[in-house]
Amino acid sequence: MNNLTLFAKEISQAVNMKEALSFYGYEVNRSGYAACPFHNERTASLKVYDDHFYCYGCGANGDIVEFVRGLYNLGFDAAINKTNDDFLLGLRLH
Repeated sequence: MNNLTLFAKEISQAVNMKEALSFYGYEVNRSGYAACPFHNERTASLKVYDDHFYCYGCGANGDIVEFVRGLYNLGFDAAINKTNDDFLLGLRLH
């Protein structure tokens, strides 16, 4: 594993996926579903777990870094930095 992958893993362990979606303006219902930001839909198909997500509509999936990456159309390293900054984690790449 390279440093970026280790850094992403550390972020994923520090940030709860459900809380992250709320932070970015997505409501997670009692069943753990939210409207998927990656495609148009009428019924929430994005299943949100504590540490990852999966969309039954479009197949998008991943951890918080992948969510931020797709949501803001960022590269992997930029998504890591944004997530780190947004959640005030104070983590630094070596």
